[in-house]
Amino acid sequence: MNENYKRYNDTVSSAFSELVRKDELVVKKTQNITSLLADNAKTVLHFGFGPVAVGLAAAGYTVHIADATDTHGLASFNPDQRYDAVIALDEYFTFAASEDEQNKLIDTAFDLTKKMLITSLSDYKNMSENHREFSDPQSYKTINGTVAYLERHIKQSRNSWQTKIHKILETDECITTGPFERRSLYFKQLARHAEDFGSKQFEFQKSMMYKGMLRKSYEHIIMIRF
Repeated sequence: MNENYKRYNDTVSSAFSELVRKDELVVKKTQNITSLLADNAKTVLHFGFGPVAVGLAAAGYTVHIADATDTHGLASFNPDQRYDAVIALDEYFTFAASEDEQNKLIDTAFDLTKKMLITSLSDYKNMSENHREFSDPQSYKTINGTVAYLERHIKQSRNSWQTKIHKILETDECITTGPFERRSLYFKQLARHAEDFGSKQFEFQKSMMYKGMLRKSYEHIIMIRF
């Protein structure tokens, strides 16, 4: 579906697999999402593999995975199924090379859910210049020692950029993946798109934030109901 994000998620999946203490991270990253789902969903489509997918499965939701090279034992996406909820974190909809591609990603996700979509976005309108160039770095204790991740963003045009991930090992060796094509998506832009698609509610979670696996930068959580 989204090969650009799928390649990015390979690094997320690898980072999660190498962690020494996975359980704490799963609980921390999943609790806000489960509070939004509550009893309103049983089947969930999660874009990419990561701690939230693991946490939702452990909480009893039927979780299917899309846009991941390895689902790590969770069920794969079924294109003939419509899900109670679609989860698109890590700014999933920004992994697009053009506006047309981005719109298609959003439409596809909307079409796959019967009730709600939960996604995350940064505030691109008010983002500082340094965060436009680099995300806040993240580090973990892993089976291979302490590993740090740094996302570098290379501007292409006013609303598009490329992201490269620098994985810095304890030996100071640096492994770079990418570039991944990205495109800005603004809150009002997504809200209009949801309204055009027939959404009943667009909720900007003021008291809830999300941090991805590869950075400490906060993302805003948005829930759209249909």
